Amino acid sequence: MSGYVVEIERLVLTDLGLSSQQAEQVRRLAAQELERMLALEGLPARPREDREVGEVEAQPINLPLNADEIDIAHWIALSIYRLLAANV
Repeated sequence: MSGYVVEIERLVLTDLGLSSQQAEQVRRLAAQELERMLALEGLPARPREDREVGEVEAQPINLPLNADEIDIAHWIALSIYRLLAANV
């Protein structure tokens, strides 16, 4: 991930029915998964100097009814990764 700094100021999750403790766990797991994805895959282009993406809205994620925190975090990280890849 050399050359990239990713800072997510706010992540809004709706309609997940998670407690605040579960939501915090999902946030931590999603950050770890995104870090892993960026380390393995990188991004398709070199970053522009000091470029801020700004506010973006991801497409809804359709999760199975039995999705646990790890599943939810994976899909959130993948959604963020795709947004980053489309906006570098």
